[in-house]
Amino acid sequence: MNNDWMWAYYFITKPDREIADLTETVNENPESADAYFRRGLAYFRQKKYYNALEDFKGALRLDPRNRNIDTYVKHVKKLYEAELTLLTAETGVIYL
Repeated sequence: MNNDWMWAYYFITKPDREIADLTETVNENPESADAYFRRGLAYFRQKKYYNALEDFKGALRLDPRNRNIDTYVKHVKKLYEAELTLLTAETGVIYL
């Protein structure tokens, strides 16, 4: 098994460890759009849309011309807003 597949398997089976490792990368490289983007993807895979959106926005601030990141921001923002709408409908509590 090559190294990329081993890492992919590791992160799929241990998603919380993936976030911890990527948080360490963000802390070590706070000016790296890629670090924020990768952690945003990890949150996205876990359906933690608020966290994903914050990281994608952070990545976009560092790399404002990156259309790929911009696309993720727009997509995850819609998912997060839909999640809040559903939660509001279920609980009667308005989430901002």
